[in-house]
Amino acid sequence: MRVRNGFRFAEIKRKGEKSMIDLTVYANQIQTEINAMFNASALSDIQMVVFTDVGKYKAKKRRNNKVTTYINALLTSTPGTNETANDGTGIYTDNLVLEFAVPLVGPRFNGTETHPTEEDDVFVFVEKVKSIVDKYFSTNTFDEYKDEDGKVYSVGFDFSMSTTGTVGNDPRIGYYVPFTVYIVLSLVQNGINSRSVTLMIDGESVPFQSMSVKRTGVSNANVYSNSDNNVSKMLYTSSIFAIDVGFPAVTKGVATQFADYLTGGKSNTAHFVKLNWGGKEYYYLMTYGDISSSVEGTANVGLTMPLVEIESESLLAAYPAKYTVARINVAETTETVSLTINTDCVVMSNGIAERSAGAFSITVDPDKLEYDEETGYFLTVVACPLGNTAVTFSNVTGGSMTIIQEGVING
Repeated sequence: MRVRNGFRFAEIKRKGEKSMIDLTVYANQIQTEINAMFNASALSDIQMVVFTDVGKYKAKKRRNNKVTTYINALLTSTPGTNETANDGTGIYTDNLVLEFAVPLVGPRFNGTETHPTEEDDVFVFVEKVKSIVDKYFSTNTFDEYKDEDGKVYSVGFDFSMSTTGTVGNDPRIGYYVPFTVYIVLSLVQNGINSRSVTLMIDGESVPFQSMSVKRTGVSNANVYSNSDNNVSKMLYTSSIFAIDVGFPAVTKGVATQFADYLTGGKSNTAHFVKLNWGGKEYYYLMTYGDISSSVEGTANVGLTMPLVEIESESLLAAYPAKYTVARINVAETTETVSLTINTDCVVMSNGIAERSAGAFSITVDPDKLEYDEETGYFLTVVACPLGNTAVTFSNVTGGSMTIIQEGVING
């Protein structure tokens, strides 16, 4: 391997630990996706070529009146960690380094025109290339890959922004600036990556940094005891579903609901929560718990909010203004209630939340019916719109409907 002025341009080879996923898979993905960004920009004549094991420096290429300039990059791996669970499940960490060089002088992209090199003493071509590369690496992400044996790995990518090196000189490209990007990969065989888990409240995405999903058992201690050897055994009589969310305090989106609750919210206000876990969607009706904030120095304000599942039929529950709430009176022997919903929404009845629009049918669960001395048996239907249209119910059969709260869309 030859080295010119501290940067590798000729035949390049990777040494070190072998990744569970072949390094060329990552290299091809980076190359393809960054080049798509170049193609969609004013630098459509610039392409990046990413080498791994072996490669020769790729010079600019002319076709007809168009000149394509290649930014040569090298992707290498450094030793990571290999762990194996007791059932053989693989858990790994890979550390990758991407190095590339950008010429100071803007190259020619047709027979006569060149990209601007300097503006106000700034090498603008370098800055434009760096901007596209940094945009690509600005968002951590995840994906799934198969290794040579067909095993599937969930892979999380943690990227750094490109760091700038010292200006060098090479006969092939002239003066250049080297850049380095550090990439940490977290691989779990058949795993669920944290990035694949999403949370929405009332149809809005929650920008959480950390989240803990839990179900806590409620026990009755000393249900069984043995006084001879002081051994007690317990029985769980029920459980509580909760989600603890940690997120940055921002001034838009669902986070403003949390801030409103922090500074003077109403207790037991119900919200529809959609949890995407392992590719499956789950809906819950939940309320906010003991919110707390962290304010320190120049750091961003952080909020921690516990969400706790709430009973939809509870007389103590309140609902946001955009929710539509209805009571449908039924006979004790009624088996099915049908109605029409005008717009896409999340709707709950009989303690079951689901997404729906149009014709909606409720299988009446006698154990979920409520009773009022004046009107008799009834069930409660709660709906949250997922767009900008308030929910309305119509064409009710199997019972008589009373609107408790008519949804209102503000703004």
